[in-house]
Amino acid sequence: MAARSTGHWTITMGMVGVDTKEYTAAKKDEPNLVNMHRQCIEAGTASPLNMLKKCSACQEGPLPTADIVKTFRAEDGSIGIMTDAELKALASEKSNQMEVRAMVPLGKVDPVYLGKPNWLGPVDKSKAKNFFFFQRMLGDKALAAIVSYVDYGHDKVGLIRAAGAGLMLHELYYANEIREFEPAVPSSGFQFSDKEMEFGGRLFAEYTKDWSPEWFAETFIDQHDERVRAFAIARANGGAVPVAAAAPKAPSGDLMAALMASLEQRTPAPMHQPEAEIRPDVQPEERKPAAKAEGKDEKPKGRKTRAA
Repeated sequence: MAARSTGHWTITMGMVGVDTKEYTAAKKDEPNLVNMHRQCIEAGTASPLNMLKKCSACQEGPLPTADIVKTFRAEDGSIGIMTDAELKALASEKSNQMEVRAMVPLGKVDPVYLGKPNWLGPVDKSKAKNFFFFQRMLGDKALAAIVSYVDYGHDKVGLIRAAGAGLMLHELYYANEIREFEPAVPSSGFQFSDKEMEFGGRLFAEYTKDWSPEWFAETFIDQHDERVRAFAIARANGGAVPVAAAAPKAPSGDLMAALMASLEQRTPAPMHQPEAEIRPDVQPEERKPAAKAEGKDEKPKGRKTRAA
């Protein structure tokens, strides 16, 4: 069965538009054991409860604990009820230990396997040496530790990497939770001219930046949060309510024309000008007076020489 799209996006770089459909890449498997309403199971209309302990079959809820049972689905599709003793026997033994199973090159880990991140830090000074030794080794060797552990009675696998002043733990998706993907339109049959590749390389170079947390924090701010704060201030002072910016203009459909237009937009100065000459900490209005001042010092000297 073909994968079902969950949405549509157009990726834009200047005037270049890349139309895409979105598909789920990784998803935790549905739990094998689910909570259901005992009365609905007996009536043959069982359905899982929602987060508020409300039965989606009879719409009753929140249900009392006595009416909620843990169920499993048998091979023949029928629903069975588990006892507390059976649940306890199936649960993994509670432990706060993580066992290192392997060390892998961090750069070779496909990000699609990485789940929610959580910091790990030292417990106290008396136990900190081992912590920072482990962190140092991971960082110096550019390795990630693959660990197995138990969380809320479930067997899990995770990745630990050196990060900042501590360690970062990512819960990993299992291989069967990663969705394979085959695009509806195959890539074969599409050829790109030398000019398209040349202009594309120049455009990508215009967008290329060195990653750092500081750069990210300064460049990307949650604009919705900013508008909410501005709205609260405006409402208190009787000012105008801020309005979100209009959606950008739809990009051109012709690749070569879009590449050329994008480069023209992003290149006010000659394209061979080294990026190092443009200081990001100096605003354009601060650079211009300095340039004029230098020019004024040079021109009078030139005129005096010619007069002589």
